[in-house]
Amino acid sequence: MDIISKDSLISSGKFAKLTNLNRSALIFYDEHGLFSPKMRGENGYRYYYPRQITMVKFLTLLRTLDIPLKKIRELVSRRSPETLLELFTEQERLLSAEIRRLRRAKKIISSFHESIQEGLAADETVISVQNMKKRKIHIGPRNNFDSKKVFFDSFLKFCGETAQGEWSTDYQIGGIFDDMGQFLKSPGQPSNFFTLDPDGREVIEAGRYLVGYTRGYYGETNDLPGRMAAHAEKIGLKFSGPVYNVYLHDEVCVADPDNYLLQVFVAVRAK
Repeated sequence: MDIISKDSLISSGKFAKLTNLNRSALIFYDEHGLFSPKMRGENGYRYYYPRQITMVKFLTLLRTLDIPLKKIRELVSRRSPETLLELFTEQERLLSAEIRRLRRAKKIISSFHESIQEGLAADETVISVQNMKKRKIHIGPRNNFDSKKVFFDSFLKFCGETAQGEWSTDYQIGGIFDDMGQFLKSPGQPSNFFTLDPDGREVIEAGRYLVGYTRGYYGETNDLPGRMAAHAEKIGLKFSGPVYNVYLHDEVCVADPDNYLLQVFVAVRAK
């Protein structure tokens, strides 16, 4: 067993093994003015004292905590319990904010992942009855479509109000109609807009829904409302509750606005 005294000189290779670093990391620390060897030999090799191992712990810990190099450099020769406590308090605040951002980003990805997959698996030519799961949503204020207003007046108002509040249009956007009668009469004028926000205050209840698909830009439903009504009548179903429009494929994954994939669903029961 090697006996290393506190005044021994250790080669960079051996020092790297003792500190679980690689030599390139030691070179990086040296070149950035963070941690230099005790001396250099005539051959240019770096040599360290054993007690410098504790300095490596300081550097690797702060690097692990994502402390900026500039800040680490300031603390190399000027640190105290007070300065590190202040640093850790601020870094904890920053990391907590980043964790919240990452959690939200993961929710957004999961939401789009589910919608995109559902759209790819959909048979767009078929109107069918499906059992749908419960989903949380955020519903915006009620729209006011008077004689002068069109779809985009209310749509842009919803996007603007949502962007200013605690909810975001980063999630997919949909529309709610009070009932099938309203959807048939004014298919481009939903009562409210909503986002598929998994932290939303409202829910789409689980249940048995009549489901249909069509392609087009926001507010365009083509002949789908009439086809859904006719299909329900044909198989002896009556509509129960609001009609939901959800864009499974929107600008996030489709370049052509006329090719967005709209899913329409409404709860049904036997007549």
